[in-house]
Amino acid sequence: MMKLLNAFFGLFGHELVAKDSDVIRLSPEALHVAATARPLVSALERVAGVSPEYRRHTVYAELLKRFPHVPAMDISVAIEYALRKRRREVP
Repeated sequence: MMKLLNAFFGLFGHELVAKDSDVIRLSPEALHVAATARPLVSALERVAGVSPEYRRHTVYAELLKRFPHVPAMDISVAIEYALRKRRREVP
């Protein structure tokens, strides 16, 4: 039973903490992806007349093509980080 609890908190505990404290933690791979995502996010935020969903999907698809070896979750977190960095919500 203890092993099961340790496994649960090892896998999902950091997500629970991240939701409460609103902290974004990036893996080393995601840092590189985030650096690539920032110019893409900036360019698409200047385009008028498109929905935020379209913008996010366009960046997501481009990053999946450029970084096929990086997990999709890391790419999603990198996009969120790039958006927050653009809005100066994170250091």
